[in-house]
Amino acid sequence: IEADYLDRKAVYTNVPPGSYQFQVRSTAIDGRWLDNITTVELNIIPPWWNTWWARLLLYLIIIGFVLGIFQARVSFIKKQNNRLERLVKERAAQILEQKQALEEQAEHLIEINDQNNILFSIIAHDLKTPVNTLISLVDLIDPKLLTAENLVTVKQDLNGKLDSINSSMNNLLNWAKSQLEGEVLNKVKLPMDSVLEDKIKLFSPYAASKDIQLETKLSNPISIYVDENQLRTVMRNLISNAIKFTGKGGTVLIDVEHDQDFATISIQDSGIGIPQEKIDSIFEVKTPTSTGTYGERGVGLGLLVVKEFIEKIGGEIRVTSEEGEGTNFYFTVPIA
Repeated sequence: IEADYLDRKAVYTNVPPGSYQFQVRSTAIDGRWLDNITTVELNIIPPWWNTWWARLLLYLIIIGFVLGIFQARVSFIKKQNNRLERLVKERAAQILEQKQALEEQAEHLIEINDQNNILFSIIAHDLKTPVNTLISLVDLIDPKLLTAENLVTVKQDLNGKLDSINSSMNNLLNWAKSQLEGEVLNKVKLPMDSVLEDKIKLFSPYAASKDIQLETKLSNPISIYVDENQLRTVMRNLISNAIKFTGKGGTVLIDVEHDQDFATISIQDSGIGIPQEKIDSIFEVKTPTSTGTYGERGVGLGLLVVKEFIEKIGGEIRVTSEEGEGTNFYFTVPIA
């Protein structure tokens, strides 16, 4: 670069960073170049963004950004996998619960089906025998063949068979009604002494026909809070069974005790008792019923209905028995 004495400067642009020598040579007045050369050492420093540490920092930022994106992607995928695993587990748990519920329903349906088969078998058994006997007795009713004494005997047999059929039908209808959804209990306050008096009037003729002493025991007058129709069914079945399985000259006692919340009503008889192996399943529909001491037919649904009704009115029932000594059914009901 040549410069006159009026503008002594040199301008260089876009010079890369580095070390340089700037040499200056001058001329004489007559324009002749002189041999003297002045050298200036120059060191151009690069801008900060072009230094090694800036480039290193930039590389680190880029690497960190890439790693951050990768890590975020990995974290997102993990969260998605965890969410999917949780959904799969929840769905598997739901399927397992549904499977268990279906299995329980299937078992329940099988149990109901088996119970219904036994139930209808018992109904057929309990109704068929007295109906067949009725047919036979009706065929025998011929004034030319029967004496007055024979007619009295036939009448008694007819009444007994009709009572048996009536009890079976009542229990069947009560049990069927209890199975209906939406059945509403009609609980009322009942004086216990009037309940006992009613049962004594009802069963005294039956007990007297077998020379059985029917007694009651009530320590203190109390009132109970129950569904009257269901209590009537419970008491009728238990007292009828007690008389049925008690021999001539025996005793049936209806005993009532109570605490602050419940009354315990026990129906004790001095009858033939129940074999120990049958006690555990006595409230289930398992086998056809037994006959009483005078050949009376049992009512197959009786104790099943009794247990269901007592549980519905808020009580529980238990039984103790010894063969040849008698049986004691005792159940609880709420006090009003």
